[in-house]
Amino acid sequence: MKVRLFHKILLSIFTASLVAMLSIMLFTHISFKWEFLDYLAEREQEQLQQLMPMLVSHYQEYGHWNVFVRDRREWHELLRRSRVDRPGGRPRPAGPDSRPRPGPPGFNNRPPRRPPPPGNDPMQLGARIYLLDQQRQIVAGGRNLDLSDAQSELPILVNDQPVGWLGVLPLTEITTPEEQALLRSRLRTLLIAGSVSLVIIVALALLLARHLSLPIRQLAEATRRITRGQLQTRVPALGADELGELATGFNEMAAALQYHDEERQRWVSDIAHELRTPLAVLRGEIEAMQDNVRSLDQDALGSLHAEVQQLSALVMDLSTLAQSDSGSLSYRMQPLSLQALLHGVVEGFQARFAEQQISLQLNYCSDSEAYRIQGDEIRLRQLIHNLLENTLRYTDAGGCAEIHLQRVQDQVKLSINDSAPGVPAASLPKLFERLYRAENSRNRETGGSGLGLAIARSIVQAHQGEISAQASQLGGLRIVVSFPSVRENNDE
Repeated sequence: MKVRLFHKILLSIFTASLVAMLSIMLFTHISFKWEFLDYLAEREQEQLQQLMPMLVSHYQEYGHWNVFVRDRREWHELLRRSRVDRPGGRPRPAGPDSRPRPGPPGFNNRPPRRPPPPGNDPMQLGARIYLLDQQRQIVAGGRNLDLSDAQSELPILVNDQPVGWLGVLPLTEITTPEEQALLRSRLRTLLIAGSVSLVIIVALALLLARHLSLPIRQLAEATRRITRGQLQTRVPALGADELGELATGFNEMAAALQYHDEERQRWVSDIAHELRTPLAVLRGEIEAMQDNVRSLDQDALGSLHAEVQQLSALVMDLSTLAQSDSGSLSYRMQPLSLQALLHGVVEGFQARFAEQQISLQLNYCSDSEAYRIQGDEIRLRQLIHNLLENTLRYTDAGGCAEIHLQRVQDQVKLSINDSAPGVPAASLPKLFERLYRAENSRNRETGGSGLGLAIARSIVQAHQGEISAQASQLGGLRIVVSFPSVRENNDE
């Protein structure tokens, strides 16, 4: 039989509660028993105090304890008259009639007689009381008892001098029917209270086990749905405890899986679309040449070559992104001046910008040491090339583009601003996604492959930098790239 988490939680709570309940009941029962015994011991001490005046009177009359030594009945008679063998009884007042009376001549020389029956002494107090003389020798009582466990002994004082000690052995068990009934009644009360508490605990344990196991069952079922491809599955995140955090983490994971699955599907669809167009052009032109519809001349070969180059560029971009994702894209980091690198790439684009009637301005201070970063020169050239290619492709003729390079604290920032057309605000965060175009109406001639900015982002991230897209004050797009700067002593 498979033991589910619900049963484990329920069994654990029930076992822990049962052990705790039994421990509390046992401790309470034992504690009550010993406290009750302490109470009875205090009562016995009070009864010993009631016996004390009679012993003092006896010693004052005879000056010794020999009467009790020779005849134990006199000792028990004294106990009877003091009523210590009757719980709750009142002692007779000490006086001439309360003292033990001497018998006829020769009485004290007779052998001791058996003591009378204990009478109404259910706690055997009379059998536990003993009397010691001045030399702490047993005079009466306690002859067959072990006095090592005796409680505090009370001194018998005559003229402020101790003439003996009166003691009692401790009561270790409750023997009277009344007291045993009280103890059993207390135990029954504990059992009833414990049983009721246990029932309540079990009911609460059921609710708690259900509360704890339900989210886990929901997570298990949701996990099985995820494995079947139902990536839209979510679980309710109830509460802010660990289970709530687990549910939130699961939902975030499911959302990420769904997003990446949708991206993968869009990625495959976009790649197929990007490859279909140049392949269709190549196929159409080759079939036209085969059917002698178009002659095989330099113009035809140039068109075929242009399509092949475009396919090659797309494949290279895809390969670069794949290497970046797998971490196999190599970078040779070294200190370099971003100003000098930027200046060289911009010079190569001046003619193309002029051909499109777009003015291109580069602004930076003359101190090239202020723009030193740790980077790979080849990858950074590719980054700047992709950004300028994007600006050239999407800026209308007669527009302008401005490039600013500046040092802000420990960051080197590069910003590229262009004029209209602009990009919708909703599309700005998506510009760096693969194969994304801000306008679906743009074709491959004007929109490129849609991989340039995605590659730019991967290069920036590999340099521990940041890249973002904003609306430009010139009416178009503003791309901002920041890199951590390096100190001059890093040049070596």
